[in-house]
Amino acid sequence: MAGRNELNLEGRLALHAWANHLFGYGSTREMLSDLERADEGFDGEGRSGVFHRLSSQSHRLKLPLSDLERYDGNVRRHLEAINRRRPEPVTLRYFQHLAALYAEVFLDRWSSDRDALAEELNVFASRLEEPLVFTADDLDKLAFWMATGSGKTLIMHLNYRQFLHYAGEPPDNVLLITPNAGLTDQHLEEMRLSGIPCERFSAEESGLGLGAPETVRVIEITKLREVKKGKGVSVDVGSFEGSNLIFVDEGHKGAGNDAQANTAWRSLRNRLAEKGFTFEYSATFGQAIQASKSRDLAEEYGRAILFDYSYRHFYGDGYGKDFRILNLKNQVPEYTDLLLLGNLLSFYEQRRYYRENREALKDYGLQSPLWVLVGSSVNKAEQSDIGRVVRFLHRFLKNEGGWAVETIEKLLRGESPLRDSGDKDAFAGRFEYLKDGSTAREVYDGVLREVFHAGAGGALRVADIKGSEGELGLRASGAERYFGLIYIGDTAAFKRLLAAEAPEIAVEDDAIAGGLFGEIDRPDSRVNVLVGARKFFEGWSSWRVSNMGLLNIGKSEGSQIIQLFGRGVRLKGLNLSLKRSSSIGGPEDHPAHIGLLETLNIFAIQANYMAEFRKYLEREGVDPGGYEEIAFRIHKKEDLIGERLYFPALPDDRDFAAEHRIVLDEKERVTVNLDLSIRAESLRMGDEGVATTAAKAGEGRAIGERYLSLLDWDRMHLDLLDYKRTKGLHNLIIPSEAPRRIMERKDPPAYNLVTDDALFEPRTFAGVAELQEAVHPSCASTWTGSTAFAASVGSRRTWCSGSLPATIPTSPTTPSRSKTPKRSSSGRSGRWRRRRTVPRTERPGTCPTSTSTATSTSRSSRIAARW
Repeated sequence: MAGRNELNLEGRLALHAWANHLFGYGSTREMLSDLERADEGFDGEGRSGVFHRLSSQSHRLKLPLSDLERYDGNVRRHLEAINRRRPEPVTLRYFQHLAALYAEVFLDRWSSDRDALAEELNVFASRLEEPLVFTADDLDKLAFWMATGSGKTLIMHLNYRQFLHYAGEPPDNVLLITPNAGLTDQHLEEMRLSGIPCERFSAEESGLGLGAPETVRVIEITKLREVKKGKGVSVDVGSFEGSNLIFVDEGHKGAGNDAQANTAWRSLRNRLAEKGFTFEYSATFGQAIQASKSRDLAEEYGRAILFDYSYRHFYGDGYGKDFRILNLKNQVPEYTDLLLLGNLLSFYEQRRYYRENREALKDYGLQSPLWVLVGSSVNKAEQSDIGRVVRFLHRFLKNEGGWAVETIEKLLRGESPLRDSGDKDAFAGRFEYLKDGSTAREVYDGVLREVFHAGAGGALRVADIKGSEGELGLRASGAERYFGLIYIGDTAAFKRLLAAEAPEIAVEDDAIAGGLFGEIDRPDSRVNVLVGARKFFEGWSSWRVSNMGLLNIGKSEGSQIIQLFGRGVRLKGLNLSLKRSSSIGGPEDHPAHIGLLETLNIFAIQANYMAEFRKYLEREGVDPGGYEEIAFRIHKKEDLIGERLYFPALPDDRDFAAEHRIVLDEKERVTVNLDLSIRAESLRMGDEGVATTAAKAGEGRAIGERYLSLLDWDRMHLDLLDYKRTKGLHNLIIPSEAPRRIMERKDPPAYNLVTDDALFEPRTFAGVAELQEAVHPSCASTWTGSTAFAASVGSRRTWCSGSLPATIPTSPTTPSRSKTPKRSSSGRSGRWRRRRTVPRTERPGTCPTSTSTATSTSRSSRIAARW
């Protein structure tokens, strides 16, 4: 459930909810659960399994069955055109077919009468919990929120043909905007396979389409400019005059937390689409909207997202890989290397399984596993994450003192020094496929051959590949082939860093070898390890990713890492089903241990991002129980005990209480919960034995303003000042109006009272006195209430959370002899009563609290709770 300050995009998907409604479903989950039973493909009459499933429940449809049949036929014809040149024809999964049908419905009505469509949408949206208002201008953009690996590119190709079918006249320009050149190349290749005319946009063009009007010209975001300056490869968006059909890959761009960059990008995109139509595609719309903290943006995409098949639906339907995450909270060299070695061993296990079972895995579309290591810093002296990885690889290859072999043995035996709270090995349950009687030395030698292409250990060599910018090859000494690649921006700076911090690692130039990054997805690729930072977070796609190592990844990389995670969980599945084998048939129907390659292993080191990732999974409705954090033990250095140790302390001449003033007011985000409810326990004997039930009478709510007006606020203020004096809180300022302002705060409430209804709405003076006591329990310190009231309150078992003050400002063992004029709770005033001390366990409506003076600004919230 989204928190109070979170923007819940799912609850604002008005356009998607409208489409669900037309097809007869009240929610996305209901629709998906029903239609996943539909047969795939088309029958002899050209009708799809999805059409048959929908038509069998025609009483639910809010659109004519003849229209549905027409839409289904259009999808079939568009798919046939896409498959005409493909060596392996595409079969639509049920959710892909639904996305295409939703687009058919929308584009048909949009092309007929936009104003009527806007009116229909407004009538529907007015009934939603989060109503949105549509105008005709809002209908010129459609967005598809679909998980990585669910076929966004295929949907884009279908949308291209669907739009041209309904538009009537071809647009003046058709543009596909991508994050970078790498993704541009992939899109060009895919569109050619689908028979879509396409070309890379050239900076020499004027911007007006001089070729075929339906040709898709692909351009990177970075080449678009508001006004072109100089001769470079950029282009002025004003050059694209007329009506433009725009496709945006990674459509979350412009909706993140970088306000300046996003504003600039969205401005460019909006100018391009002023007189045209836009399709956007992303797996992380929800995370980008959350990061933007923009309600307007959330509503904009609530009006634009036509189809939602985000990760929670994708995973819930059995698509994509499982995942397993282990995070080390502290970065200490020895433990960092231990986790990286565990990561390497997990990767080797996958590669060995793949090699030994390659024939049996042929129908599952699994490819040679790839290990991806991502760090936050590259060239930062003494803190380079990429440098840390390189030094680990060198240490493993050197195996000085037998460290690598000895550590492998501990990992295989379950004797690593990383233990969880139950003193269980953090790597328990892993490496089962490797425990076949092989010795640790044999496993080490296997890693050298399988991962490093090396017959023996030695050292790491780093080569600057001159023929490809940003690439450093990794090779074991004595080996002929590179086993890995460092793909970063400034290779020269990184080489200088290595020379300074790891001179034992040889760095050389290679003017012969070609680029390695472009060869990663080739069947004969020898690259097993890919190391880098943000350079390949997005705009890169590979079916090979099976293991990840994350170092010092922070919250700022949230959406990008989720994209990388999405690439890691992509799965072709049995006969291109995209599904995990565990979701198809039983274990006996698949090769043993196939789960090794259908699981993404993530090993993280001091990755603050992991907390964000966990929230992401929870927001997506996925149980993140597989995630665990391991804190390693700290060993005492006995020889340092007794030595002078330095620690931070305040200067002797500084006094916080004298230098800082804290004002008690309603702005502090602190809530006090006072529970005066009546509780009971019941025992019941049944067929299954004794059943114990706890009962509670009362509810929590705010006190009405009319009843707050009956309370004695002057008395409360004086009591607070008395409390402040006895506690020595001289730097605390309590305005006279503060208590009431605090009680009147509603969003969120500062005071939550749980009790029966009678106390909230007093009908007698005694009832008002009880309410006064509930609002300000410290008044009970004088024990001025009537015997009946004292017995009534004292008979209730009370609990509270928050920091309420001790009700007696004097010592628990030393009664105060001073006399203070107090008004009794029975309404009689002017009586003098001697204060008496009540043990804290006897005080109704209070809980123990510290009595020390406020000595830091962090204590202000606690002070605010003590009124």
